[in-house]
Amino acid sequence: MAKSSYAEAVDQIQGKLRPLMKARGFKVHGRTFNRLTEDGLTQVVNIQMGASDPPGTTYIPGLRENLHGLFTINLGIYVPEVAKHHGGGEARSWVQDYHCCVRARLSEASGEEQDIWWHAHADDAVVDDVRHRLELGGFPFLDRFSTRDKILAQWSHQSEKSTADSDGHHPG
Repeated sequence: MAKSSYAEAVDQIQGKLRPLMKARGFKVHGRTFNRLTEDGLTQVVNIQMGASDPPGTTYIPGLRENLHGLFTINLGIYVPEVAKHHGGGEARSWVQDYHCCVRARLSEASGEEQDIWWHAHADDAVVDDVRHRLELGGFPFLDRFSTRDKILAQWSHQSEKSTADSDGHHPG
């Protein structure tokens, strides 16, 4: 069966991102890039294509959007012990973003308030924007969680921040 023009465009986008990802130590399988950290964690960058809903689907802006022809980028950190004992499922030979206990969209990691879905056009503007956001937010996000100690420190910091925000006092 022939690929749709949408899938072909995402293939081209992925192909243009591949040198950047390879230079950063990532390997690719399907639409997912994996990189093993020195601490034995797997960092994941996934290209997610928008769903192709059946004919007659009703779209409601802000509730159910038409994502066909769009793509987004998911980030994740896979911690084997967490996956084994607390959901997400153990990854086999390749880690997908849904196996990860630490996850974010590239837009969130880049400080955006809204989720970003790009049009699947393999033009330089789209690829340059994704590259820029990976450099600006994606790779730093993955680096913040590159070891078990860093993950625990981030969660501890978030927990302290949550406590301070909820009671109006900062931990002393």
